[in-house]
Amino acid sequence: MPVLAARINSFFQAQPALTASVPNGVVHELRRLYYDVANATNPSSLAALMNLAPASQLLWGTDYPYRNINLTADGWEKYAIAEDVRRAIDGGNALRLFPRLDVAR
Repeated sequence: MPVLAARINSFFQAQPALTASVPNGVVHELRRLYYDVANATNPSSLAALMNLAPASQLLWGTDYPYRNINLTADGWEKYAIAEDVRRAIDGGNALRLFPRLDVAR
């Protein structure tokens, strides 16, 4: 999505009928979506995603069982990120979305 955001925005800006459906802009709406980091835990992909969406909108995903979990886990462990952001993406954001799954409560 980070690669397509500007193209989508340009398309909407060129179509007045579409512009009315996103009064705050396409990028604003894209920042509200949730994204998982499955198989995208390399520095360039993560940097682009974190430039588009705030950490509160990112979820740790793996695409398991279709892809090996290590594709995400290995890259994620190597990515330099603040510990509170890592905890949020690792599970805190998901528990905020689905509080009934928080077994620690």
